[in-house]
Amino acid sequence: MSSLLTQQVQQIGIMKTVGARMRQLAGVYLGTVVIYGGLSLLVAAPVGALGALGLTRYIASLLNFDVGGFEIPPQALLQEAAIALLTPVLAALYPVIAGTRITAREAISSYGLGKGQFGRSFIDLLLRRIQHLPRPTMLSLRNTFRRKGRLALVLTTLTLASAIFISVLSVQASLLRTLDDALRYWKYDVRLNFTRSYRVEQLQQIALETPGVLRAEGWGFADTVRMRTPDEQGNDVLMIAPPEDTQMIDPILLEGRWLLPEDTQAVVMNTDLLSDEPDLRVGGMVTLRFDGRDSEWRIVGLIKQPLSGRFVYVNYPTFGR
Repeated sequence: MSSLLTQQVQQIGIMKTVGARMRQLAGVYLGTVVIYGGLSLLVAAPVGALGALGLTRYIASLLNFDVGGFEIPPQALLQEAAIALLTPVLAALYPVIAGTRITAREAISSYGLGKGQFGRSFIDLLLRRIQHLPRPTMLSLRNTFRRKGRLALVLTTLTLASAIFISVLSVQASLLRTLDDALRYWKYDVRLNFTRSYRVEQLQQIALETPGVLRAEGWGFADTVRMRTPDEQGNDVLMIAPPEDTQMIDPILLEGRWLLPEDTQAVVMNTDLLSDEPDLRVGGMVTLRFDGRDSEWRIVGLIKQPLSGRFVYVNYPTFGR
């Protein structure tokens, strides 16, 4: 809009000569901005909705979910319309007012050369001292710094656009890295959960007799609650008891160690539990309540486990007791 007003300074002067007022001229230019905003809304709304649907289906496929019907909330459309129509108007308000306040005499006599101010600033004086550059290069440099406000606006816009672009790429790389870490952590393809206890050896034998199954392990799971004090409950914690020689996980130790065969009342916690219960420390104790009974456990390690929830790992023999 600043460039358009600069190009049409003399036209503004002519319209003011025949009686146009500043309010009328500002309305013309702001109306143009609203029209362009409306056209952009007609393109952006359906494209954004389809893009959101595609992203939702992609993420749902990663999490093994089915997406229901497709519907655009009216509130979202109203917000998009407000942003598309009001934001450009607010951004163009200052240059439109500044460009239409010019008098008819100044507009008709203007040649777009910086209102006679070029050559007085430090940058202009510095450009004058450069003598050995080709004339086209010098002309380009001087024209670049002739409208310093417009140059600052262009540089700011490009800087913000570049920062947003780099941020999007960084978030995408971080998301993909997190998903890769989560998929690498679990070394199995299928997990079956049972509502009651069974003999592990019997289940493993049945699983290994199934065509296509290469390895099967029996794990223990229990829902527990972290007790901060005898009367104060903390967050829910899932207790997991893998066998000693498990090959189904690849734990990433951040602190301490993994479970040893001789460990009894020892647990390894993950980062999600530490995030929700920040007072826990490796080497300290944690009280877990299961079936109305409280038991003390020593924390021997901390592992990184993305996209998981609050887990603690214990030895399977200890869990069986």
